[in-house]
Amino acid sequence: MANCKKLEQFPSRILMSKSLEYLDLSGCSKLREFAGFKGSLSKSLYTFFSSWALPRKKVDSIGFSLQGLRSLKTLKMANFNMSYLPSEIGNLVSLTHLDLSGNKFLCTLPDSIYNLTRLQRLDMANCNVSYLSSEIGNLISLTHLGLEGNDLCTLPDSIGNLTRLQSLNMEKCNVSYLPSEIGSLISLTNLDLRGNDLCTLPDSIGNLTNL
Repeated sequence: MANCKKLEQFPSRILMSKSLEYLDLSGCSKLREFAGFKGSLSKSLYTFFSSWALPRKKVDSIGFSLQGLRSLKTLKMANFNMSYLPSEIGNLVSLTHLDLSGNKFLCTLPDSIYNLTRLQRLDMANCNVSYLSSEIGNLISLTHLGLEGNDLCTLPDSIGNLTRLQSLNMEKCNVSYLPSEIGSLISLTNLDLRGNDLCTLPDSIGNLTNL
């Protein structure tokens, strides 16, 4: 239903279909919210919200319920203009890809997001996040972490727990210090630190033999 620009409401009963695997509502510029997701989906539901033409004013949160989406694997909410994520995001236990890029009003992440131990890709480019909790070390399945364009000064020591991480992008984040634990990211092949305030690098960076 991409680019159905007159669509204003989406019936929740369609989303209760146990066979639904793919849903594309990108470009539905008048669609503001769902009546709510109900029931459990037996197969993965892929949602693509990245090109929603939302108003340019701030959106307090996503206008639909995340309840019942325990099979969801990919959730894209890029350029959504939201200021916070609901704590229910932590219920999406099957999630492997979460895209929050371009949400310039998003300053913090809910603690529940660190329950997503299957998450492999987290994209947060060009948000306004200034702090990452030490609990990010719980996301042990991460292979890609995109933080470019945020206002981070450093990373928590627990970043060293992400031994599966292959790509870490921190371009233009105002980073002035890297913890020595970054040397524990033994799977890292791509590290982008352009445009930061770094004066030195920890000696442990020499441990990144796959870089």
